[in-house]
Amino acid sequence: MATIGKYGKVIFSDEEIQFLKANFQSMTNKQIAEALGLKITIVRMKAYELGLQKMELEYWSEAAIQFLKENFHKIGDRELSKIFNEHFPKNKNWTSRHIQKKMAYLGLKRTKLDWFVIKERNRDNGCFGKRNPKNNPPPPKSYFYLNAKTRIEVKPGQSIEQLKQKYHANTSNNR
Repeated sequence: MATIGKYGKVIFSDEEIQFLKANFQSMTNKQIAEALGLKITIVRMKAYELGLQKMELEYWSEAAIQFLKENFHKIGDRELSKIFNEHFPKNKNWTSRHIQKKMAYLGLKRTKLDWFVIKERNRDNGCFGKRNPKNNPPPPKSYFYLNAKTRIEVKPGQSIEQLKQKYHANTSNNR
């Protein structure tokens, strides 16, 4: 059992440190704490101090984040995860859940028009069922408000950022 030093600090012996290193991947922290007669938080802190990790986190690259920002409104989550597995590989494969969580973290939200474009694109690729020419719904209407009196309809394939740049450039040229 570890000894208690000055101010209640736990001092590990060399054997206890070796035990911790040897069993860290095969036992839970709770089991190690019980075997050493310590509290679980002390075991966690010592493992962290020794640089022991049960899993290694993989972070998003800047290129992957930029690709997601540019394409989330055109490509669905499953297809994005396939593209990410090819172009931005990591130890654990990408899933649609990874894509959804990162989009939520970045504040990226799809509009009804974005969902319509993704669905139609998947239908054209044969991934979302066959297109029924008799029952082809029109795209939902989405509007961009230039000012209090002017609203502009956003067509499929257009982004609000493109329209803002286009119409703000036109208004500044007319002045």
